[in-house]
Amino acid sequence: MSIVCKTINTTGKHLYGVTVEAFLRKGLPYFSLIGLPDASLSDTRERIKVGMQASGITWPDCRINVNLAPASMGKADGICDLAIALVVRGLAEYNNNPDYDLHVYLAGLRGLVAIGKINADGDVHSTPISAKDVVAYAVKHGAKRVLVPYSSFLDYLSVEDSEATEIDSCIIKGVEILGIKNLTEAFSVVDGFGNAGNSDIGGLNAKRMEAALHEVWKWYDEAGESGESYMLDPDNLAKFAANLCKEYEKH
Repeated sequence: MSIVCKTINTTGKHLYGVTVEAFLRKGLPYFSLIGLPDASLSDTRERIKVGMQASGITWPDCRINVNLAPASMGKADGICDLAIALVVRGLAEYNNNPDYDLHVYLAGLRGLVAIGKINADGDVHSTPISAKDVVAYAVKHGAKRVLVPYSSFLDYLSVEDSEATEIDSCIIKGVEILGIKNLTEAFSVVDGFGNAGNSDIGGLNAKRMEAALHEVWKWYDEAGESGESYMLDPDNLAKFAANLCKEYEKH
């Protein structure tokens, strides 16, 4: 049994895609990671294990092997944490609960790119890769959704935390970007994506609509500041809003 999640990393100069794949094996409990620099292996294992346990996940009493491909490429510490936690969580639930529907979870991970560093409390923190770069990669490679740390999401929107008013998602060029604060939120979001047909999991769609409205007003404000009066025309504003709604309905 294996689970896959996509992420990205950096050599310091260039971004590249990373495939994170976790395997469930029989044997004594052990958590192995292949494809990370030796210096960061121990810290990464401990950080993810403790963070997941703090988020309510019972660590499985079996062997879990996680491969990060390509293994030969250099990887900055912490960027792949969230993707690793997402694949391990699916295997943990599958191992611990015989009634767990793994197919739903696998569906939730399809088309998803995730980045974020995890701490011992299960919180997800920003990485050296900006949300803007993640979105550009996702658009180029046909991803449908991106999970990024909430602080990176706010930076992407140029919004202060005090002004966010629960906005945690937006749609850019057909890619849905979601800002998450901790592993519990990340797991809930993936579960929601996997449950096809459930149109209002955790109030997510209401938040998407709020984010769409935020994009409209942001566009309106930028048009006013730049002096592009044609963009302030009601017909043009309506067209922009209509296009946003179409993107919203696709997801």
